[in-house]
Amino acid sequence: MCRWARPSAGTAIRVKTTELEAQFVKLLETLQPKAEFMQLFRAIVVDVWKERSSQAKRLQVRLIRSRGHFLKGRYDVHNGRYPHAASAPTVHG
Repeated sequence: MCRWARPSAGTAIRVKTTELEAQFVKLLETLQPKAEFMQLFRAIVVDVWKERSSQAKRLQVRLIRSRGHFLKGRYDVHNGRYPHAASAPTVHG
């Protein structure tokens, strides 16, 4: 299979797909990010990782607490709330 390429306005050449892909891979191998961009990228990745880890830990604590309330019959599944009165409906009756 061939592709059409236009190296300059008005001209077109045929290039085999495999050759075009090989040239593209070769170009990609020559591209190198600057050191300062890599430092910035790393800092951003670390910040996002820390924030997401913190969110996950907070969610885990909330889920563990909810599970505890659910197992102790303090959480009303049907109403999605924690009843305060002793006569309020609970999971266990």
